[in-house]
Amino acid sequence: MAPLARVCVCSCGAEVLHVPPELAPAVDQYVEPVPRWACPRRSGVLTWLVLLSIPSASFLFLIGPHLAARDGVHLVAAVALTYLVSTTFMALAAFSDPGTIPPNRDPDVRRAVQQRSPVEVTVRGTRLTLKHCATCGIHRPPRSAHCRETNRCVQKWDHYCPWIGNSVGRRNYPFFLLFVASTLAHSLLTAVASVLHLTEVAASLAASADD
Repeated sequence: MAPLARVCVCSCGAEVLHVPPELAPAVDQYVEPVPRWACPRRSGVLTWLVLLSIPSASFLFLIGPHLAARDGVHLVAAVALTYLVSTTFMALAAFSDPGTIPPNRDPDVRRAVQQRSPVEVTVRGTRLTLKHCATCGIHRPPRSAHCRETNRCVQKWDHYCPWIGNSVGRRNYPFFLLFVASTLAHSLLTAVASVLHLTEVAASLAASADD
């Protein structure tokens, strides 16, 4: 089955058409087979809004004041701080270029790549055969891969993360790890604070019932 052209919509609203080489009228006239990195997809914005911001805002505005009035101000401040840190690292991971390898526009090189001409290199005394990418028209560097979701080759590609709407690669991997760690800390602090609040509410209701 021949591949089909498809349109992707990024978070800024721009539409980018991905056209496989097989559908191009001619290699010489083929322009920009894969898009350069622009912005993350909308799924990252939905993750930040629905799974991070709304629950955090609900806690800070509904439960936070009660905890702060009962000597829990430091816990509330920690929850707010970890939310800001998590949001910052999520933005850095989502809006950073993961390490996009620019596509090749040279017709001769593209023909050689499409013909699967092998290229061997020596890295630290080890002979490696570079894999080709017909879509991008390049021989990929070691530890690079073509991301099917974003239709581009990425240096040290790890995976595509729908939660941030971006690929995770060489340039944004540290930001992604810090985002995961800070989100975990934020979730744990929020859970502990919520349990403490529910315990106090249950104790107050029990005391009222006894009276």
